[in-house]
Amino acid sequence: MADWEALNRSLAQSGKSAQLKRLADSQAGQRLAQTLDPGTVAAAERGDAAAISRLLREVLSSKEGQKLAKSVEDLLK
Repeated sequence: MADWEALNRSLAQSGKSAQLKRLADSQAGQRLAQTLDPGTVAAAERGDAAAISRLLREVLSSKEGQKLAKSVEDLLK
């Protein structure tokens, strides 16, 4: 968990945390979030690696998810 906390602090200090939140809160982000299984999301939030992997596969299987992932990748560069 400390690694996630360190990442969160780093993102907040760089200002990228707010930018990521805007992406997640965008219409495209909200539409994508509605397609995800709530149980899998909850498990991923608890750090379940298999759930995280399932979510990534699911997100990256759609054009909209691929576009959002590219936006996140560009933001984190």
